[in-house]
Amino acid sequence: MAKKILVVDDEKLIVKGIRFSLEQDSYEVDAAYDGEEALEKAKTNRYDLIMLDLMLPKMSGLDVCREIREFSNVPRMTTSQSPSTSSRSRRGSRQSSEGPSPTRRRRRTPRSSSPAIFASTRTTEESLCRAER
Repeated sequence: MAKKILVVDDEKLIVKGIRFSLEQDSYEVDAAYDGEEALEKAKTNRYDLIMLDLMLPKMSGLDVCREIREFSNVPRMTTSQSPSTSSRSRRGSRQSSEGPSPTRRRRRTPRSSSPAIFASTRTTEESLCRAER
């Protein structure tokens, strides 16, 4: 029987990329696009892992984690936009018109045909424990 994973993110392209990768490794994947939908699916289905973004519409990923912890001990992994990509998006078109900053080295990454997924992950239990202290 294939392991079942719930992927939660409001960006459908990210969900599509993660789903494709996991299905290639024979996982069964469900998707939710906001916090309330994720919580409802977690209550009605049994998952081996829940991957969710911290910044979700309707209900934050952290709140979803806390709610799920009340009725399940399924492992949860949170993802969020990494600091390097958020600073790029804040700079917007100014970055492309002015070029790279002379004080920062540009890191070269290989290009691929699959969608780029920029996510930093951290163990949910560790982050929740720190947040509640």
